[in-house]
Amino acid sequence: MISFREHMGGVYADFAMAGDLVVKPRFPRLLHLDPNGSNRDVTLPDAREMKGAGNRFLIVNHSTTETLAVKDADGTTIATVGSGSTEQAAILALSENATRAGRWLAVVRDVR
Repeated sequence: MISFREHMGGVYADFAMAGDLVVKPRFPRLLHLDPNGSNRDVTLPDAREMKGAGNRFLIVNHSTTETLAVKDADGTTIATVGSGSTEQAAILALSENATRAGRWLAVVRDVR
């Protein structure tokens, strides 16, 4: 179940995944995800449905044992939010939305 919560004036989602996730354009831009025992795919929205370049998502992997493969709408992996001794997060910014896949810029970093 997806739980939308308010934090610092914005809404974010925090949930344990039961399978792969397809992100919708209306989803909060901050996603705290627990892969819940398996490596998972997170597919970003069709870039043409986003309101222009500059749209961003911050995806936090709460697991230290499973990974999240972040993919564009065509299924190409653009970032892996890994597992390890610390949680990781990815900032994904849409820089072009003329195609379904669009062009996403990704930065992945440890958060602790």
